[in-house]
Amino acid sequence: MFGELEKLILHKQPLRVALWRRLMRAFPVAPFSYRASIDAVIRPQNAHCLIRAATLARNMGLNKISAVEFGVAGGNGLVNIESHAKEIEKEFGVQFEIYGFDTGESMPKSTDYRDILYAWGEGFYEMDREALERRIEFSTLIIGDVKDTCRTFFKTYDPAPIGCIFFDPDYYTSTIPAFQIFEADPKTRLPRVECHFDDISHTNEFLGELCAIKEFNDSHESMKIAAPHMFKEMQRVPMKWNDEIFTFHDFAHPLYNVCYRGERQMPLTL
Repeated sequence: MFGELEKLILHKQPLRVALWRRLMRAFPVAPFSYRASIDAVIRPQNAHCLIRAATLARNMGLNKISAVEFGVAGGNGLVNIESHAKEIEKEFGVQFEIYGFDTGESMPKSTDYRDILYAWGEGFYEMDREALERRIEFSTLIIGDVKDTCRTFFKTYDPAPIGCIFFDPDYYTSTIPAFQIFEADPKTRLPRVECHFDDISHTNEFLGELCAIKEFNDSHESMKIAAPHMFKEMQRVPMKWNDEIFTFHDFAHPLYNVCYRGERQMPLTL
């Protein structure tokens, strides 16, 4: 219904689009997934990944999956993910377990140029753990060095299958060990995992998270992290964050080739 109303009102005019988004934010009567599709929610990039994960999970017959954030810092992202997850559960019937990985301290000292030290470094983004623990409702904080906590994550917490991951560790040297999460048994994740990489603007494949992605792809034959082609062009409201969306593909996952789409025919309509 709201999609049809949008077509009648907006006609791709930027001012009307902005007013429509503001209206949807002020009066959130439309389904959450629709509001997210027009960027009428806070941090729509988080909402997108969660919705995509919930959609696949529902189609697979799962009622609970996990969302993971690497690099919690002050915790604004984790609080936002919780808020979106509650909305998505109401609409899709899929619950989320949420896990946030962080050292619990500020960023460590680094001398590796791939960590983009001209943009950030030692002492950045310290966590107020007590304040964050009072604020979060059902997320689990996993405090420690990611190379250790990621390795023991599944044995310690036995999480629901992972459906989406938010990568915000900033450093290349922190992103690489976070990718250990993809080395676990395929049953620990969905066959495709939606990913958001927060720190890829103004960088390239030789620095930061993009460098880590390239290194991961080069060293894994049947697992790849890739940006969806023409993603921005297919959005109702193209935004800068569209370029930060990637999907982890596990081609060897036993369920990778299962088609969950319901359509079996394409009727003649012309």
